Amino acid sequence: MVPGQAARGSGALSACVDIILEMQPVCRRNPQDRRRRLRAYSRYAATPPSWVIEWTADGTDYLSLGPSAEPDFARGWLVLQALLANAEGPMTRRAIFLAWPESSLAPAKQTLWKWLARTVREGHVLQEGSGTRKEPYEYSLPGMIEKWQANFFAEFIRSLEGDAERAEPS
Repeated sequence: MVPGQAARGSGALSACVDIILEMQPVCRRNPQDRRRRLRAYSRYAATPPSWVIEWTADGTDYLSLGPSAEPDFARGWLVLQALLANAEGPMTRRAIFLAWPESSLAPAKQTLWKWLARTVREGHVLQEGSGTRKEPYEYSLPGMIEKWQANFFAEFIRSLEGDAERAEPS
């Protein structure tokens, strides 16, 4: 379909209106995605060329999401922070992307990469690795390495104590 020509028939319809709106799914691969992109073709400069709306879960209204379908950083940071806080170890970009919860709107890969770079710059997230295929960047929250080490040692001591109990004669 050619943009601006979704209306059937001749061009007479589009010649008689001031604004043409076309609505398309934001993500065709996800049938559960309730977001739609409105494309506008207008005689007026004030009409935004693209706008994203989302159908509410109860199906009674639409919410305006703005010109971009990408989630905003503030909302995404909360999800990213929770993912890294609950991780069992440092996570690669790919692992973060794949672990993104379905209950939250996932950013595009490039957006996630930008968010990670921003949080590293601001000191909210630590980055290790060289960024190569063999040694990809790994991300964690500050203080998590110490927490993982403490958990490892606690598990190790519990396993030693369990071995000692099993080795004692009854």
